[in-house]
Formats: sequence, structure tokens, C-alpha cells
Amino acid sequence: LALNHYYLARAHLARGDQLAAQKSYQNALQLDPSLKQAKLELAAASGQKPDEQALAARLQELREALQKDPNNISLRYGLAQALLAKNQMKDAEAELRKILDTAPTFAPANYTLALIRFQERKEEEAVEHLKAVVRANPSHVEANLLLATHYEAKGKREPAIGHLEAVLRLNPELPGPKLRLAGLYGQTGRIAEGIARAKEVVAAHPKAPEGHLVLGN
Repeated sequence: LALNHYYLARAHLARGDQLAAQKSYQNALQLDPSLKQAKLELAAASGQKPDEQALAARLQELREALQKDPNNISLRYGLAQALLAKNQMKDAEAELRKILDTAPTFAPANYTLALIRFQERKEEEAVEHLKAVVRANPSHVEANLLLATHYEAKGKREPAIGHLEAVLRLNPELPGPKLRLAGLYGQTGRIAEGIARAKEVVAAHPKAPEGHLVLGN
């Protein structure tokens, strides 16, 4: 049962739902506290610093496992994550590149490389990796949100709208993307649609000021 929660967490990560992934990792670890990879991935997903001793042991385990099964993408991605947790960016990137050499549509590797490129301020390269993510997984929440932010900053409202709509098709109750979409609808002349989205947020979260601000209340 613990492994079911672990694989569910990885599925949530694959579609960019970090909060759901964290919850599933926590459920897995409650059932089986010895799941080392789940601990590392939970730390990465929640921005926590992993236990150094456990991380070193896991790195050794992953390297040994990959010597026996070098084509195992899941193991190699785990190694890349562990290297990132050690702040060994170049080594992690090399492992991610190996994954994409054999599986160019593997969304987690493309998404992780996009984050690395953003950190390096190589925005256009990051965007190309994000585009690869949504080609493979059109419902990936975080990739769509980052692309929407990118296009909105560039003044490209229509593609930004498209990515926010993609997020809301599977996550219709998310207030942040819905309010961003309401604002963009208003900027592109779709006033009635913008008001409708903002009203939905106010109805669901009447005490939150953001929806009222968009409506001008």
C-alpha cells in the first residue's frame, strides 16, 4: 500500500501537481518510513534539505543499481534528483540528458531541466523544455503556469490564456490561475468571461480580497 501512494505521488509530479504529490509522499512514508527514495523526493518537492547521511547512502544505492540496469529511466531520474539535492547541478544535468537521449518525451526530466535553465537565467532554453513537457503531458500544471507567466511577461496574452485554460480544465477550482485568467480575459476584450471567472472565485472564497479587487469591489 505504501508503494501505491509513492507511485501516485510520482504521477502527481508528472502532471505538475506539487501539493498532491507531497501529500501522497507523506502517506507513503506514514505507512513505510523506510522508503528512502520517497523521503528524498518529498524533500525535493517541498524545498526541504534532506538528511545528508541518508542522501549519500541513496546516491550509492542508485549508482550501484544503474550499473546493473543502465537503461532504467526511473532509477536515473532518482539519481538526478539526489544529485540536485546535493547541489551537484552539472552531474544532475548530465543524468537528465542521458534520460532525454533515450526518452525525449519524459516530462519530469524536461521539467527539471527547465527549472535549472531558469536558475541560470537562460529563459528561452527553459521555455523550450517546458514546451516539451506540455507536448508530452498537456495537463502538466506547473509547466503550464510557468509558460503562462512567461508569455504574459512578454505581452503575449493569447498563449498565456491558453496555458491557464489548460490548467483549469483539470483543476477548475484553483483560484490563482482563475483570477489571472479573469484579468487576461479583461485585457483582451472578453469582459463578460473575465467577470464570470472572478465571480466564481468570490463565491468560493468570499473573504479573500483578490477576487473583489479584480471585480473592482
